[in-house]
Amino acid sequence: MSNNPFGIDTDSIIASVAGPSGDGKTVASPKQGGGNVPESVSAFVKEHLPLAVEVSRRIGASPEMVLGQWGLETGWGKSVIPGTNNLGNIKDPTGKGPMAFDKAEGGNDSYRAFSTTDDFGDGFSK
Repeated sequence: MSNNPFGIDTDSIIASVAGPSGDGKTVASPKQGGGNVPESVSAFVKEHLPLAVEVSRRIGASPEMVLGQWGLETGWGKSVIPGTNNLGNIKDPTGKGPMAFDKAEGGNDSYRAFSTTDDFGDGFSK
């Protein structure tokens, strides 16, 4: 069991938000009866857990839900638009943010840019 300063069992969170990544790199997941969790998921959860805990407190949701949402939006960190720190791939309705191709909608869209992931967390929780 891997604990952190928040008293949260990191292994349980990793197992609860894990899904297939297709990258073939996995780590053992005790929560899934010895199944495997992609390394990309494990690394993403460990890196962003502190922010997810803070955001979850602000919005009244579990850290697992927050991490799962961010993971799905970004392919567990693989599809964060460069230079945006936008873990939710939140679009910029003003059209002034960095442009990137949205595969789901099939066109170029503007995305919000944040100076840090902490700034993203502030924006996400508003």
